[in-house]
Amino acid sequence: MKKSSFPLLFLVTSLFVLFTSCASHQKVPYFQGLDLSTPQTQVSLSEMRIMPGDIWFIRIGSINPEAASIFNPFASSAAASNYSTNLSRDAMLIYGYLVDEEGNIDFPILGKLSLGGMNRQEASDYIKGKLEGYLQEATVSMRCLNYRVTIMGEVTRPATYIIDNERVNILEALGLAGDLTIYGKRDNVLVIRKIKGETYYGRINLNDPQVFSSPWFNLQQNDIVYVEPNKARAGVSGYSPNTSTAISVTSLLFSLANLLYNITN
Repeated sequence: MKKSSFPLLFLVTSLFVLFTSCASHQKVPYFQGLDLSTPQTQVSLSEMRIMPGDIWFIRIGSINPEAASIFNPFASSAAASNYSTNLSRDAMLIYGYLVDEEGNIDFPILGKLSLGGMNRQEASDYIKGKLEGYLQEATVSMRCLNYRVTIMGEVTRPATYIIDNERVNILEALGLAGDLTIYGKRDNVLVIRKIKGETYYGRINLNDPQVFSSPWFNLQQNDIVYVEPNKARAGVSGYSPNTSTAISVTSLLFSLANLLYNITN
């Protein structure tokens, strides 16, 4: 083997490993190339709104509990005075109302009610109006049973979390997930939000003190939060099984080349 062969082989195999690993690095972060030009006014919701896919537990009350019980499938007439006082969340889910894609629910006696886009108070007042011909001094209690946010990426406990108080901000949500790992990008957290069938994307810089005024700071039900890995994590994750094989082959070639080089010189 010529003396120039070993350096050439070294260069070729090194470039092979480098390009193999670099190509895989570029594929590690999710949601690349998103359109982030959404006007802030379109995603800034000051309070929770009823959306398709929500499940709401609705309790109707009145000065005449027995008359109100016909609007509460979970209550019998005999137990009308005590209904729903100690229902478990699982029981509430059984009797909850699923909001369809058009924002409607099917309610006993009243039929289809269009609640989509309303806040809790607006929906309560709307249902009270529908009850005027049936009950005196009706009361309406409502609770969203599947208010949830999904936390993904470089956090300690990625998962979908049910929020009982129906209100959570980005810091509280990340706290539920055990905070970012040391590999998470704190200046580029992605929030994905769906409003009236449209999907919007926004970025949050947790290092910026102005984060509290961001329209993405207070999360909405069904929001997805994604913490992107930094270059250190992406570098480690970038070594796929193919890259490992390439490194092994390269090592073998180096050994053979070195052996031949020593024999011929």
